[in-house]
Amino acid sequence: MKKTLSILAIATSLSFGGAIIGNIHLRVFAQSSPWGQVVSPQTYTNPDTGQTLCFYSSSRWAPCPGQGNTIIIPPNAKCRGGATMTDLMNNCPAAQCLMDRTQAQLSDSPALPCTGLP
Repeated sequence: MKKTLSILAIATSLSFGGAIIGNIHLRVFAQSSPWGQVVSPQTYTNPDTGQTLCFYSSSRWAPCPGQGNTIIIPPNAKCRGGATMTDLMNNCPAAQCLMDRTQAQLSDSPALPCTGLP
């Protein structure tokens, strides 16, 4: 019984240690992004691909950490950077951003640019 408890305690501490190492690795990856650091909590998800886009210190939208190295736009994509009512109905990031930007201007709040969003 005592041996089983010791093994269980070791396994638990290794699992916990692995989680900490994984979190440290994620932070280092996020900081070493080619676009700089994520500087805004605002994100947009491309409904065509499910890819989440973040705003970086390089003043551009790019895939969030863990979402790839390029913004994916498949050949049959609905979202291609437009700002029509159809784009808004399709939850396209560029159209949503323009709507958020308009709301921010109405409330005299700073707004992020929308360039580069699909």
